[in-house]
Amino acid sequence: MLGHAGDVTCTAFHPSAAIIASGSDDAAVRVWEVASGPLRGEEAKGRCLRLLAKRGHSAAVRALAFSPGGDLLASGGEDRAVLLWRLASGAAVRRLLLHTKSVWALSFSAEGAQLASAGADCVVGIWDVEAALNPGAAEGAQSENGPAAAEGEEPWLLRTWHTKFTPVVAAAYSRTNVLFCIGGFQPPEGYAAGGRASKAAGR
Repeated sequence: MLGHAGDVTCTAFHPSAAIIASGSDDAAVRVWEVASGPLRGEEAKGRCLRLLAKRGHSAAVRALAFSPGGDLLASGGEDRAVLLWRLASGAAVRRLLLHTKSVWALSFSAEGAQLASAGADCVVGIWDVEAALNPGAAEGAQSENGPAAAEGEEPWLLRTWHTKFTPVVAAAYSRTNVLFCIGGFQPPEGYAAGGRASKAAGR
């Protein structure tokens, strides 16, 4: 499948397995038709169904995730933004801003009501998808621990977790909506077990 102007950095299959999305260093997202048989010649290039670029990312795309229903596609990138796209129209319907560094991981909950985002800033964010698509629905929304967002935060941000020294490279909801996150622990220089600076570092 040829079409991107840069290296392909991430892919995601649609729940139906009939299409696949790809993200690239060219800041674009493409949605491709998946063929059911062997491809030859020009067919091997694949057929691009949609190019998602208008009002899209301004830097490389690093993460993709389809909603369980298949009508939404989430993308995250080095521009620190998470975008929600409607697949039918190809329109970017919401830009979610939380992260201070590149977004590396995205995952929808089992029923598609929530979206998890995470990345290089050691932060995991949980978003209310319905509220993000319909801003009026966010009014009065409550999270498990109180208001949906603190002052200055987007109202469809349900909560955040800080992993301290662990950038998150992958995140996935289980079928029972348990969120698993994976990353490499990167303590600062002088950090010792227990969270205290080593004695050697203080000399």
